[in-house]
Formats: sequence, structure tokens, C-alpha cells
Amino acid sequence: SVFTVAGKTCALFDEQSSQAVEFTDGYNSSYCGSLAESDSMMDKMRNLYKMKPYIPPVVQCSWAGEDCGQTQCCNNIDCNWDYTKCTGYKCFKKDALFAGCKPGSAPAVWDGLELGGQRQP
Repeated sequence: SVFTVAGKTCALFDEQSSQAVEFTDGYNSSYCGSLAESDSMMDKMRNLYKMKPYIPPVVQCSWAGEDCGQTQCCNNIDCNWDYTKCTGYKCFKKDALFAGCKPGSAPAVWDGLELGGQRQP
């Protein structure tokens, strides 16, 4: 059976399958059967979860002009005209109240402590 959050529906199927159709947070699937089928059902579940794609957690980074003191990473990247050389911004501490994303090094009047670098995929 498949339960969906958005449609608030429950679908019951005639046969079990270990073929994934879709993976989203809004679905909750259950295998139903007799106790004698439990090993078979667990094998199907394990095979199904092997198909689940890995989606890394969302990384929150700051843009130039924003305070990167909490995120400690920067979204901005400068590239040359043909994108053969690209350099990410770094997060530098300005003072006790602000840290900002800058290319290269921190401005001379800033504290200059490097808190982080460019966003990592």
C-alpha cells in the first residue's frame, strides 16, 4: 500500500513490487502480507532502498554583501570569459558584528580571519 500526504489517499495494490516509481517525502509505503512472507518482504524492501537516490543536505551559504558569520561559506564565484579558471569567494571576519564574502583576501581594514571558503557541492 502507498500513502500520500498531499492527496491524503491510500492505494492498495494486488501484488508486491520492489521497483521504485518515485521517492519523495510525501509518500509512505508499507508491504502487507502473512508472517510466512516476512523474509521475502524484507528482501524486497532492502532492494527498494538500494534504488533510493542520495540527495545531499541543502547547504546554506551567503552571497557577497550578506553576513557569512553563521554560514561560513560563500556562493559567489568569479570566472574568466571562457570559464577555464574560476575562483570562489571566501568568508572573512570584518569585526565582532560582521563577516563578509570577498574574492582573494580580506580588505586591509578588516580583522581578516578566514572563516570559510566557497560553497562545496
